[in-house]
Amino acid sequence: MQKLLIVSDKNTAAIAELLRPFYERCVSAHSASSARRKAGEGDFDLAVINAPVAGASEAELALDFLEQGIANVILLLKPQGKELIERKLIDAPVFILDKPLSKELLVRTVRYMQNRDRREERIVRQNKKLRGKLDASRDIFRAKLLLMQNLSMSEDEAHKYLMRTAMDQQKTPEMAAKAIIGLYGS
Repeated sequence: MQKLLIVSDKNTAAIAELLRPFYERCVSAHSASSARRKAGEGDFDLAVINAPVAGASEAELALDFLEQGIANVILLLKPQGKELIERKLIDAPVFILDKPLSKELLVRTVRYMQNRDRREERIVRQNKKLRGKLDASRDIFRAKLLLMQNLSMSEDEAHKYLMRTAMDQQKTPEMAAKAIIGLYGS
């Protein structure tokens, strides 16, 4: 479920209405302390900070959100004083947008963030799948090595033995390899 946290001293309804098509749930906070509390209670995908916010510097609030696990933060700032805040956030993954806010730019930024998150999730899944294949290959290689050492088999014989054992026991080669490692491994 996509959740949005909007932090603003002013009315949050306009931002919430603009981003409602992208988020199933919108939560508003009108101060930094309230925003920090709500961020700690919920699992938010995006925080939009409409500066100025009572009770904290916007840069500190953005960094707090990142530390609490909010993956995406958008900071809406007036051009005056923006350079100082940008310097504080130079290494942080925070999007800083100028006020007055272009609705189109905000929507494009949110779409970009969501697409980036989907790509990242896909890469993480692919990485996990490849890591599993690599682990399986290691187990198979180790099992063949143990067969070669303990039963004086050639690599080809060890491979055939491993595959035949897997087929006979109706197991995957990885499962058969783990059983061999358990039997002969130290």
